[in-house]
Amino acid sequence: MSESDGIIRCLECGLRFRNLGRHLNAAHDMTAAEYRSAHQLPATAALMADAQRAQGHDRMMDADIAHLAKFRTPEHLNQMRAAAIESIRVTEDYAAVRAARAAGRRYAVQVMHGKRMLAIDDKARQAGYEGIDDAIRATQALAGTAAAAKIGIGHTTVLRRRAQLGIASPRRRARRSVESGNSSIPPTARPSQHQTNRD
Repeated sequence: MSESDGIIRCLECGLRFRNLGRHLNAAHDMTAAEYRSAHQLPATAALMADAQRAQGHDRMMDADIAHLAKFRTPEHLNQMRAAAIESIRVTEDYAAVRAARAAGRRYAVQVMHGKRMLAIDDKARQAGYEGIDDAIRATQALAGTAAAAKIGIGHTTVLRRRAQLGIASPRRRARRSVESGNSSIPPTARPSQHQTNRD
């Protein structure tokens, strides 16, 4: 919310303040929640200048805050958590909020994917391979479930990684081989067209 100099501009009148909350109440008869809703701002958008908030935090840390103990009970914290979740849910549909959160969510997905790949690589190494890609290539002759059991990972992970590496399943490779006439199955072992139709 703060501009480059740390001051906040009021979106109602354009004036700039260190603490927008007091101004909203006095000049526009609005609460902070009404202001955020009117301008489709995130529920967590601060209405106090950065430096001002830092000073307030420092003063609070230096002060005797024993009187705030009643607000730190599990019951009160649960109420605050529920209110925060609801306010975030309400603002989720705002275009500006989605745009602001998109980068953070993309980063979170990348981090989770990276951690998952590290865990899969670790399982492949525990199974005796150099990594997951080495394990997938080494077990490509096996069915997906058998390869998954050998590596120690999920069946769908094997199939997904094979697709990413361009490795077809053994059944698909066999079908392609038969269709191209390059099957290693001797002609006498193959069912005749008449037998196939009869079955």
